[in-house]
Amino acid sequence: MAETREQRLRRLGRLRRAFRRWVVLGAGLTGAAAVLTPYAGIGLPDAAWAAGAGVSVALAVFRWRDYHALAAEPLPPERPQVGAGEAVRQAMRAALTANPLARAAVDEVGRRAERRKYGGTAAAAPMARLGTAVRTLDDVRAGTRSEYVDEALAEAADGERALRDLAHRLLTVEKASRFAGPDAAPTLAAAKQTLSGQLADGVSTYERLAAATAAAAASGAGTDTGAQYRLTEAADRMAAFAAGLAELREPAS
Repeated sequence: MAETREQRLRRLGRLRRAFRRWVVLGAGLTGAAAVLTPYAGIGLPDAAWAAGAGVSVALAVFRWRDYHALAAEPLPPERPQVGAGEAVRQAMRAALTANPLARAAVDEVGRRAERRKYGGTAAAAPMARLGTAVRTLDDVRAGTRSEYVDEALAEAADGERALRDLAHRLLTVEKASRFAGPDAAPTLAAAKQTLSGQLADGVSTYERLAAATAAAAASGAGTDTGAQYRLTEAADRMAAFAAGLAELREPAS
């Protein structure tokens, strides 16, 4: 599947953030080695500090080269303008954002529909947790945001789509298990266990991203480096999870 413009921009953002993290880590390890070595000479711990510093600097250089190589490629074209139906949906979302009571009513309808869809299945509890985390990010979207928060929200949207697709696959396996013969039952049981584990792990990852995003939005990710680091780390973890699910869906060549 061709990469979209938004996906390319997010890849660039992740490479830029990875470069910054390795630079900070490499600088810290180099400083520690420089301070500790004169006191005790070159020992095994000092060699470990120095080796860690060298690896961090090398990885920072690699990420910087990757970033520049990707940035040199032309961006994919922008998506075409939305049609009338999408424009109506966007207008409805904007109206709901401006009217908390209407949004609460729509959210309640959505929660009831989701409970009916997943009720009594292995996906019920994880999807309820996902709904709570999604509502947390909806509140963040309605406030003032920074570049880092916007990137995290984009990763969260991809992650939510991947998790809902995963929950749908789990639901399909559970339904098939009800009328499967004895030959297919062990395979379906193993698939259910695998999908349930993936869904639980993915929702936990999404919850960490939601918490980091809300904290960064509240403190200001542009000024709080600790919140910024936690936010970018959580966004990268969510992106890796969604990318892993996408790879699993790709047919083998």
